Amino acid sequence: MTENQIYVSNLSLRTNVDQLKSFIETVAPVENVLICSRKGRSLRFGFVTLKNPNDRSIVCSTLSGKPLNGFDIKIEPYEERPRGHGVPSQTVVQPAQPHQSRPQANAPRVPSTKTIRITNLPSSATQEQLTDVFKDFGVDFVVCRGHIRGGSMIGFVHFQDESGQKAALAQKGQLTLHGIILNMEAALERETA
Repeated sequence: MTENQIYVSNLSLRTNVDQLKSFIETVAPVENVLICSRKGRSLRFGFVTLKNPNDRSIVCSTLSGKPLNGFDIKIEPYEERPRGHGVPSQTVVQPAQPHQSRPQANAPRVPSTKTIRITNLPSSATQEQLTDVFKDFGVDFVVCRGHIRGGSMIGFVHFQDESGQKAALAQKGQLTLHGIILNMEAALERETA
């Protein structure tokens, strides 16, 4: 699943998904772009899914260290990291939506049509295990992070299309990981203008 994903860091606060996509597409076609944010503010890193996994090394070697909006960005192949690394807790994961204005911090939140939120992941769960639970629903990528109440973790699963999310949510109360029934719901994302 991660063989066509790259991790991009040192982004400018003003870099948006369209700019990052255009920048990467100077070298290779892009399938999806995600810039991670907290409370509507960029965390200055993100993930890009390339259409062809063979392009990953050329994108990294060609564009890492190049300037984008005044910052020399760092690009490296995305590899699943051990538990405790990755997206900070309380991060709002917002998949790229082409040609949308940046959501305002006070914009209302609406249910996502492609992403679900899981609030009771076992603390020993890995991204690979969570991906395996949702593999039949067309999962695009997953993020597991941080301990919340009771020692469990929170996770987000982003699907390739809306039908994957709907099919997964239809299995609510039936999908398990390490013997625990996953508590899942549509993730909330900020409404854009």
